[in-house]
This record gives sequence, structure tokens and C-alpha cells, in this order.
Amino acid sequence: MTLYKPMLLLLRHTPSLQRWFNRFMTTFFTLSLGRHFTRGLLICFCLLIAGPLHANDSRTLRVGMTAPDWMMSDIGGNMHSLYGELEQGNEVIMVFWASWCKFCRELLPEINLFQRTLTHEKVKIFAMNIWEDGDPVSYFDSRVLKLPLILKADIIAARYNVEGTPGVVFVGADKTIRYVRQTSENTSTVMTRLQSLVIEKHLTPAAK
Repeated sequence: MTLYKPMLLLLRHTPSLQRWFNRFMTTFFTLSLGRHFTRGLLICFCLLIAGPLHANDSRTLRVGMTAPDWMMSDIGGNMHSLYGELEQGNEVIMVFWASWCKFCRELLPEINLFQRTLTHEKVKIFAMNIWEDGDPVSYFDSRVLKLPLILKADIIAARYNVEGTPGVVFVGADKTIRYVRQTSENTSTVMTRLQSLVIEKHLTPAAK
């Protein structure tokens, strides 16, 4: 059930996947209910393989690409804009999470502690709640997490091709994506990578 839940929510909030799924089901029922059952299964199998790949390849965001802008308010009613933060010289870390995500329970406290060490750094961290069926506000309160919390960020997750939780994206002040968490990376690896990106600019001589 844990696997199906994010898949169903991703389908619900990703128009390209919805179009592919509708085409898949229409083709299946049209061809399989008549004399073309075998051909219907074959065509649907091809759609199953090619459809999602075609939908994702054309819009996949990678390190080095320009990050898409977004504008949303947090639970306190404060409006935030990605480009607005970047144009003020801030770097931005987005953490896409859900209350049912086991790994998020491990990562979020580390991210929260990390934010407390950034007093003198121009870095903003946003907790982007996605694919949620629980109470993310109570979740944050019970764990005393002080990150800016943005609810119903599913559309932003879709724009950033987030396919699992937690998703972590680091965007430089120049609007370039500097880091995207890979599914194989654990909490230690993620935190080491984020820390390296933050201190990196202090190790590079300033441009003359």
C-alpha cells in the first residue's frame, strides 16, 4: 500500500501521466473486449513501456538547468517566490516530503538542525508537503520543526519531476539547479552534499 499511495497521488497531480493513463485504458478496453484481445494486450504493453518514458524525458530537470519559478504561501500566510529569494542573493533548498514517508522522518530533523547553523548564510530552506493524506501541520508541531512549511506543493513537485519522497533540490542564487537527491542517497549523504554546497562559495576566490 505504501508503494501504491505515492503512485496514485503522482498520477492524480501529473497531467502528462493522466493523459497517458487515459490513452492506455481506452486502448485496452477498445481492443481487448472485441476480437483483438491479443493485439490489444500487445499495444497496451508498448504504451506501458513507452508512454511514461516519453512523457518524462522531454521535461526532466537536471543539475545545471535553470530552476522553474514558483510562488506559494506558507502556513503562516507569508508569500514566497523562488526567484524572489534568488534575486535577493539567497540560495534555496527545497525538501519535498510527506508525513507517511519513513525516510522523511529521519531527514527532516537533520534539515531542521542544519537550518539553525545557517544564521550567517544566505540560504533559505522550504519544506514542500506533497502527496499528503495526513495532517502535516500537526506532524511539524509534534516534532518542533521550524522550517517554512508549504502545503499542497504537488504541482511544484511535478514541475521538478519529483518521483519519490523525500525529494531534495538545491538551487543556486544564479537560478541554476546545483543538486537533486538520488533515490540511493541516505540521510548522511544528503546532508554532506548540502553542507558542501553551502560552504563551497567560501572556498572559491571572489571574482575580480
